[in-house]
Amino acid sequence: MTPDQLEQDILEARNRASYQVAKAIGEITDCIYDAMREQGLSQAALARRLGKSRMWVSKLLSGDHNMTVKTAVTVLHELGHSFDLAVTPTVHHEGPANGATEVRREGGPHPPRIRKRVHRARASSRARR
Repeated sequence: MTPDQLEQDILEARNRASYQVAKAIGEITDCIYDAMREQGLSQAALARRLGKSRMWVSKLLSGDHNMTVKTAVTVLHELGHSFDLAVTPTVHHEGPANGATEVRREGGPHPPRIRKRVHRARASSRARR
């Protein structure tokens, strides 16, 4: 496999829905862990705040749990943080020599990091109305 083929394979993998889901869950759990660390909270302490079991929190933070938006917002809110989503459209264009189509996000191949505070792109939702 040549370096160009490897780069193409990586770009294609990053644009699969399964990669995007795993990346988003990982970033959200990182934000939860950061907020817990800031407050010196253990998983057991967070579980008590949420009225859940420590096992539930552990499963949530493992990254294997299919976290809903409602759960992410609730947990982050309890930790004193808001959850704002940034959505970036994908752009299709012709790839390298083989003519394959690859998907890139505007502003580069990497989606923006979900942060504790990211301003929601409201223009796109208003345009849909």
